[in-house]
Amino acid sequence: MLKFIYTEAGIYLEPLTQGVDEWLSLRQKLAWCVGETIITETSTAAFLLPIHLFEQTSLEAVLQQEVNGAALYVCDEEYVEVSLPGIWISTDFESSEGVFVTRLSARAEALIIQLWQSCHAYAFLEAQ
Repeated sequence: MLKFIYTEAGIYLEPLTQGVDEWLSLRQKLAWCVGETIITETSTAAFLLPIHLFEQTSLEAVLQQEVNGAALYVCDEEYVEVSLPGIWISTDFESSEGVFVTRLSARAEALIIQLWQSCHAYAFLEAQ
């Protein structure tokens, strides 16, 4: 399972070994215990990857084998958008901050994690 954390400061990716249902159940129990209201809804999340990193992988072919609607879209000459189906969790209907969880094949998750890490390493090097 992949967990994307959307905050004011950016998007963070965390791979988890739990299933979506198990993680969501624990998250709902935690919210109930602390008196927090959470909103969950089936949704789609997207993030951008530099196209030069994407071109070096087989992510497109792997995502085409997914039966859940994961897709790639070329945005322009610099970026490709990865669109994933899953569940959005937040504390407010209007909030742009929250957590998005999705379950893909092990190969797709591994490639996304690899690209995510490469993207952030590349951004760090460019900032130097």
